[in-house]
Amino acid sequence: MLSLGYWLCFLNLIFDGFTNATHDFLKARYPNTSAWNVILGMNLWDIYGIFEAVCFCKKHPDATWDIFLYCCCGAIGQNFVFLTINRFGSLVNTTITTTCKFVSIVMSSLLSGNPLSTNQGNGDAFLWYSLDYHIKSTSSGRSCRDCREKPCEDEQLSTVLN
Repeated sequence: MLSLGYWLCFLNLIFDGFTNATHDFLKARYPNTSAWNVILGMNLWDIYGIFEAVCFCKKHPDATWDIFLYCCCGAIGQNFVFLTINRFGSLVNTTITTTCKFVSIVMSSLLSGNPLSTNQGNGDAFLWYSLDYHIKSTSSGRSCRDCREKPCEDEQLSTVLN
């Protein structure tokens, strides 16, 4: 029987896959949509949560500042996620977030003094080699020098940034 943590990781991967496929679909279907249009659309779906949050903050006013800071951090994070998806695609975003999760697992293990089990170490090694293989197999052969000399043609990003 798998523990709750494994099930949560499994669900996280499923939702990441669904979300990234949806972003790719929307980007292909509506190519002139900016990252902020997508953020607005997603946040409009969460509008019902505002009423619940206000009721919660009325009952627990000491939590209001922490919730506000959490929301600000989430908004900043959404900008990075959606700008990355808009500029580089969802596969690059998935690679970044998976690498971040991998690094946080290893750092957590090192800093807490709890060694990884054999299965956890094997899983981390598999993840590292998979990411390495993915990066090498999907690179377009374009070097950073190419990007400095002739920037990529991406009207959406220049529109978003201006």
